[in-house]
Amino acid sequence: MDSAGAPEMQSVEVAAQEPVSPSHVQTSSCSPDVTPPVITCPATLTFECTYSGQQTVGELHFSDNCGISYISNPPHYIGAPGTATYSVYAQDSSNNTTHCSTVWKVVDTQPPTLVLNGSANMRLPYGTAYQEPGAWGEDGCDGYYYPWLGSRIQVTGSVNPQVPGTYALTYRLADYAGNVTTATRWVTVLSP
Repeated sequence: MDSAGAPEMQSVEVAAQEPVSPSHVQTSSCSPDVTPPVITCPATLTFECTYSGQQTVGELHFSDNCGISYISNPPHYIGAPGTATYSVYAQDSSNNTTHCSTVWKVVDTQPPTLVLNGSANMRLPYGTAYQEPGAWGEDGCDGYYYPWLGSRIQVTGSVNPQVPGTYALTYRLADYAGNVTTATRWVTVLSP
């Protein structure tokens, strides 16, 4: 209790469904205890999407006149963009309960990674057919783009092995949120 007799607020990070030790127990106000705990959650949390990721509410503020015995703060999935509301529940040693809610916003603002297979600068003998080495990608939110998902990587440009010169092939990868990464491969067809 503070000097005005109000419960003191504590700021802690609490793991999922973990018993909490009371920091101040006033036995004179605990029998009978009919006052629920006080718990405050952030109104809104924003997380960057993480493939297969989970997160809990970080900083909670809570207090009780007789001590908190339990806080339920389970991890929530943050592997896809979207908005949802989740609650944290608190229980004191007399089984009085309360909860608070937070709006979770999961966003994907990061572009994917795009890697060219082979060299970004190739030399091709005159008249030799160009063999596309391909590319692969991954995204912090979507995960890996395996070969069977290769259609997400688009290649523009062409190489004419019958005409000497330097050709640009542009590779473009867009994640499901629309973030884009590009890479360029330069292919030089040598003179005969």
